[in-house]
Amino acid sequence: MGFSTDQEQHDQMLRGWVEALRGRGYTQISAALPETPNKPRQTAGGSIPDLTALDPGSARVMGEVKTCADLDNDHTRGQLRDYVNSGVKVMLLVPESCYAAAQTALVRWGFTSVQPWYVPGS
Repeated sequence: MGFSTDQEQHDQMLRGWVEALRGRGYTQISAALPETPNKPRQTAGGSIPDLTALDPGSARVMGEVKTCADLDNDHTRGQLRDYVNSGVKVMLLVPESCYAAAQTALVRWGFTSVQPWYVPGS
């Protein structure tokens, strides 16, 4: 993909995810993007997800986007724990090249309810 910064890659992934979720019937999407006026709110645990939405069945969803360089660390684990503890459906978006590493980390951390997604071709 050729990004100059991890933040640029992160934001581009998030933009694509927002569009993909809209296409799948998700509504009330809030995203942590500079151009988006409606940003996700802080959780009770103190973390701010990259994305919140309602899925097609009206279940509340929180999503987090991670680049490969920012995936397997205590900060990410803490964010996901906050989201899981809030009782909503949690999704994690990563580049395809580190999808297996994301699955491994989620199992190691005990977050089997977190739904991993990946960006094809990344």
